[in-house]
Amino acid sequence: MDILRLEGVQGDRLERPDDFPDLSEPLITATELAEQFLCVPATIRNYAAQDRIPSIRLGGSIRFRRGDVLGPSNAD
Repeated sequence: MDILRLEGVQGDRLERPDDFPDLSEPLITATELAEQFLCVPATIRNYAAQDRIPSIRLGGSIRFRRGDVLGPSNAD
C-alpha cells in the first residue's frame, strides 16, 4: 500500500485499494524493463532521467509501471 501514499491517497481511502486499480499494478525495475527492450538497465535509467519514459522515484531507487511504459496491451 505504500505506493498509494506516494500518490497522495490519504487516510481511510487506503483501505480500499480496488478504488485505485492503476496504483495496485506491480512496479518493475530498470533491469526488468531492460529485458523487455533488449537493452542494458543504464539505458532505461537514462531515459527516465531525461523524462523519455515515465518513472517513479522511491528513495534512491527508480521503478516503472509496466502499463505506462509498454502500453496496456503489453502490461500482462
